[in-house]
Amino acid sequence: MGKKLKSLGVFTLDHPGPWVTRDGQPVEVKFTDGRDYYQVKGYIGDRENLSSWTEEGSFTSPPEVNEEDLFNAEYVKETREFWVNEYPWGFGGSMGTKTREESVARVSENCLGQVLFREVLPGDDA
Repeated sequence: MGKKLKSLGVFTLDHPGPWVTRDGQPVEVKFTDGRDYYQVKGYIGDRENLSSWTEEGSFTSPPEVNEEDLFNAEYVKETREFWVNEYPWGFGGSMGTKTREESVARVSENCLGQVLFREVLPGDDA
């Protein structure tokens, strides 16, 4: 079961994290009490240089809509689905494919068909 970040809306100083940019990139906020106009500092994705935001999460001054504006976020479960070829002796040796067509392309002799697997863990609402 994978996890992905989902935006919760506008940035607030009291949110404990995680955070994302407007365009969905993860942000590692390092501090929120800077001494200049851009008092929030952090790293966007894998970048090596700190980025800066206002206390409202704006990336620009004066504030205008920008892909790198800061938003509060949360981790949400991401269900995985994959196709596997079935044979008289069991399932194909691969880890599965994203589409049935890809699975069909990997068919070898004696294939009975394709089976869709959906990862569901105890406690999931799915």
